[in-house]
Amino acid sequence: MREGNLYSFVDPERSRLKTIIDVGGLDQFDTEEWAFSEDENKRRLFVQLLNAALREDIWWQGVRYHGDQEVYAFMGRPDEPPRRLKYANLKVRSTTTVVSHYEHKPKSGKPYKYLRHAAFQGRFRWLGDQWYLEITPTYRFTRNGKDLDRYHESLLSGIKRSERNRSVLSQLLIWQAVLRAPWTRADRSRLLEFAPLVSFRFSSGVDESSLTALDAPIIRPSGDKELEW
Repeated sequence: MREGNLYSFVDPERSRLKTIIDVGGLDQFDTEEWAFSEDENKRRLFVQLLNAALREDIWWQGVRYHGDQEVYAFMGRPDEPPRRLKYANLKVRSTTTVVSHYEHKPKSGKPYKYLRHAAFQGRFRWLGDQWYLEITPTYRFTRNGKDLDRYHESLLSGIKRSERNRSVLSQLLIWQAVLRAPWTRADRSRLLEFAPLVSFRFSSGVDESSLTALDAPIIRPSGDKELEW
């Protein structure tokens, strides 16, 4: 909605939108007219439509958008088993856990449970007269499958310290598998279609095999309690 007008990729006459608008006052535009417009306001509105369409499509694949982090994360709850996903790795098909369950047992007090959700930050970018989705892999740590865990920032910082390029690449391939997965819903069409990830070769001048991981950090949430991994 903007300035009293409703914009949609879907024809309102063929959706439930027809119950709230005047279908006689519709204007139809080619997507390219907005996507590649020289008018920044039109392109900005087009990006808003892209973001809304992505959230709609990916929801049906078990991925929720979280505005507090501005990330898309796999859904999962404490009372459900860990969630696993099959995807095409570089050479073979692999299976990975995208929602993991953890339990920390302090020296005193009750065990502390939390979930780790594979996630990504997504941003649509217009580069070289083409639209791309920029994917930045990350994680979301929750206490109940939805709300951020109180130690989220510390847990995220810790896992980012230990990850290497191959791990990040695997996460990119996971999200490619989700975004390009066959559409199975018969009651509605997919709004966005994605091409394969863009890849290219370059020389970094750094031999990653010579690098060593940082020591595992120790988190001190409060008092003398510690979480380690």
